[in-house]
Amino acid sequence: MDQRITEIRAGKNVRANLIALAAEARTDAGRVSGLLEEAEDLLPPLLQSDDPKVRKNAAKLMGVCRKPGFAELLFSAYVGEETLYVRAAYLEALLNYPSAPFAEELQREKQKLLALPVTPENRKHRSEELVALTRLLKEDAVGSHNFTQEPVACDVLLTADASAKELLLERLDAEKKKMVTPGVMVRTERPWELFSCRLFKELLFFVPGLLTLPDDPYEAAKALCGAGFLKYLNRLHTGSGAFAYRVSLRGGMEEKKKAAFLKHFTGELLRLSGQRLVNLPGNYEIELRLIARREGGFRVLFKCMRLPDRRFAYRQEAVAASIHPVDAAVCMELAAPYLKEGAQVLDPFCGVGTMLVERHRRVPMGTAYAVDTFAEALEKAKRNLVRAKVGCNLIHRNFLDFRHGYLFDEIVTNLPFAVRPEDAPEIEKLYRAFFPKAAGHLKEGGVLAVYTRSSALCGDLAENSGFSLLLAKRMQEKEGTDWMIWRKS
Repeated sequence: MDQRITEIRAGKNVRANLIALAAEARTDAGRVSGLLEEAEDLLPPLLQSDDPKVRKNAAKLMGVCRKPGFAELLFSAYVGEETLYVRAAYLEALLNYPSAPFAEELQREKQKLLALPVTPENRKHRSEELVALTRLLKEDAVGSHNFTQEPVACDVLLTADASAKELLLERLDAEKKKMVTPGVMVRTERPWELFSCRLFKELLFFVPGLLTLPDDPYEAAKALCGAGFLKYLNRLHTGSGAFAYRVSLRGGMEEKKKAAFLKHFTGELLRLSGQRLVNLPGNYEIELRLIARREGGFRVLFKCMRLPDRRFAYRQEAVAASIHPVDAAVCMELAAPYLKEGAQVLDPFCGVGTMLVERHRRVPMGTAYAVDTFAEALEKAKRNLVRAKVGCNLIHRNFLDFRHGYLFDEIVTNLPFAVRPEDAPEIEKLYRAFFPKAAGHLKEGGVLAVYTRSSALCGDLAENSGFSLLLAKRMQEKEGTDWMIWRKS
């Protein structure tokens, strides 16, 4: 038998052993449940201990056991518990049991809790208890909402990489717009119309009149609710009932502090919103984005999941090396002056087909050929291309062995790159063979466009293969990727 259980039975180090078992259960509940199978009789008497932490952790372990007879014991202990920080543990344990037999009494306990004045001393544990009660009573069921089709004045952020911001600002059909560090800020009454542009990654909403939140989770929840966040969500949506949300907290916060912040912040939001804002990470309508600031606090934005972004719906399958579809769209926007409508186009390293789809979206092409050695990627490309309604001939072959009866107007591709330093010589060898091979497949005046992490090498090899540079644009500074376009001389 586990030494910890032996010591608990002997009355030794009871608190420490219960805490250790409860901590282990958070990561391996199945194993702890198995350990407790022949020792379940140990736990119920511990609910009467004079030590609150013994009661709390005994309750947690009784939840792990899922033994039917434990539900009544846990509920009775909850009703009689006077130590605030212990009460939520009974309820969280009861989440593993049918709660219907206790529904009426739980509802009464909830009303008593809501009537309890909130103080700095009790708000943390009161919040935890309210969250657990709400879940037990299944009052965290969310309503049914859709994004409104009526005009609503709103400020939004279109996130974009540095390489795309100027292009995005230029292409947006909006009177009020300005470039900011993470992208372009736009004022609009019809945010759904912004999805006609393919050059941004996400559409995030600002909370009217609220740019930042404080570090304290309770004050942060108070500031968000005080700014009319729930009222604004109701203006942006049709339907009724609570809104389900999740919090995405970004920035350099330790995991332990992050977990504590989220626990108290979401609990306080539940209370202050009258249970109309429910933290439901598995099935949410709103993603609340909190971005840690160097000077303290958080920048706050949110994403409406009921405002569908169908721009890249075709790209349902990808592989590790796949280019982001927005990056591909930006590349094609930059290449547009050099692209020909109805062109014969070849992608010699097609992956899952993203480059060809975005090429066709920007300027409709004629016949397209997609070549790759990776069979799995080709299968995914086939399905993505069908969803995109882009006709294409897929060839499972090494491009260096590819043969074709006529020359192409354009070659567009995302070149392979070295994942590990030891791969670099092989990649260089491939590049040295690629450029003359590409030149042999292009018409005079044809266009070669590549997305690469080796711009200097590509520049030299392209020049040596008879290409004249038209454009070189740094796309991702961190990854060192460039979009380069040449014309065959």
